[in-house]
Amino acid sequence: MHLSIHLEGYDEDIVEAILGIAEVSKAISRGFITHQGKAESDNIYGEQQARMDVWADGLFIKELGESGLVRYLASEEQPDVMEFASDTDLGISIDPLDGSSLLSVNLTVGTIIEGSYLAMRSVSGSPSETTIQGSPAASQAA
Repeated sequence: MHLSIHLEGYDEDIVEAILGIAEVSKAISRGFITHQGKAESDNIYGEQQARMDVWADGLFIKELGESGLVRYLASEEQPDVMEFASDTDLGISIDPLDGSSLLSVNLTVGTIIEGSYLAMRSVSGSPSETTIQGSPAASQAA
């Protein structure tokens, strides 16, 4: 059974974003062997990132943001909400690879999509003041 069957009735923008997330997830599952070890960077919490964190984050940025599937993307691996050229106001909050510190001991890791929201912008209109995380449930689109 294909995922799109379960998405019937949702807005086309949301369906395309969810299908994009599914495609990235397949790529991530194939990358565990080739992207092991630590990166030379820290996340927003000051923790050293795993190479898989950085790589998975890049895949989601490319698939969701640079492709125009979403306007806003908040990632645990990035210090600010990213804004992209898009015809939609869809915003997604994501942890690209939760539990990456468990990779070396072969325990469960996964991607967390915290929500797909119709983004709300502050009065100033600044991308850094765009709210997608912690938005009211009424603004959650999927």
